[in-house]
Amino acid sequence: MDLDGLWRAPEEWPEDYPPIAGWLRDETGRWRAPDDGQAPRDLLPAVWVSQSAEESPPVQTLSRQAQADRRAMYTVAGVVAGACLLLAAAIVLIAQAGASAPDEGPDSDVPDVVFAAETDEDRLDKLRELALAAPAIARQSLDEIPETTPESDTEAFDPANWVFEEDGCLDLAEQVLIARSRIPIVWADQLECVPDRGQWVDRYLDTTLTRTLEADVVALVPPSVVHASGGALWSPATRQAYVSDQRHGATLQIVSAGAGYNPRAQDPAAWKPSSREIWCAYAVDWISVKTHWQLTVNSDERAALTEMLDTCDSPNSLGADPQTVVSDRLVAPEIELIVAPE
Repeated sequence: MDLDGLWRAPEEWPEDYPPIAGWLRDETGRWRAPDDGQAPRDLLPAVWVSQSAEESPPVQTLSRQAQADRRAMYTVAGVVAGACLLLAAAIVLIAQAGASAPDEGPDSDVPDVVFAAETDEDRLDKLRELALAAPAIARQSLDEIPETTPESDTEAFDPANWVFEEDGCLDLAEQVLIARSRIPIVWADQLECVPDRGQWVDRYLDTTLTRTLEADVVALVPPSVVHASGGALWSPATRQAYVSDQRHGATLQIVSAGAGYNPRAQDPAAWKPSSREIWCAYAVDWISVKTHWQLTVNSDERAALTEMLDTCDSPNSLGADPQTVVSDRLVAPEIELIVAPE
């Protein structure tokens, strides 16, 4: 700091300018403090160095060897990081492959036995074989079905006790139509559960249906007939199980809406399909449903079913329906009876 209070670099000081205010040159030409012994107030070189350090800190430079060492260290660190990423990716891929691959176990050297998957044609062949044997089975089953006896102290038939209870947005008919359509369902509004188009066959009228509005779903053995054949003693749960039975292919049938199929819900003694070609299939299915649900038949009904089964050997008969016959592996339903009050 000069006498005017400004910072100056030492090299800018005049030759006769003292480095510290108040210092004097001695006889050798060197600057010295006054002889009064008092410490100088301003040490200009020290103050200058301090101020310079605050304004511009010294720049530290590395030697070439140090710079090379640092670059080598960065290179090694990058290689190690890349190797870690590759290792982590490999572990993830191995874990995914292990989750999807079957556990071969200790006998992995022994090849597994691969069975051919059953095709749709294989399934149809099996159903055709069942259909060929169905009339003979139906005759035997009809002989074993007990005769209907009058039930005492049973309630009168009430259709309200045989109504499907909806669970969800689809009613029973829509569920059956969706499950049995021969082509994928076309929805009018899938969010609102409104199926519109599909493909079904009304075998009684021998016609193909393509709109859900054209099709109806009915019980082959009407609930009123079931009621008179032993269903009057069923519990509400068993009645619900019957009207919603989709496991037995013949229990629920797809027919043309409004076509007058069995309009008064009668048994075969009072109503038969108009085409004799379908009588065999109708009788086989009727007997199968009654046997499956452990129901009875009356004498007139038995005679009518026997007459219809006699057409199975006719060359004009279509035989039993492969789509509705069932095998003996179908588990019989659990029949729960109403417990009469004591």
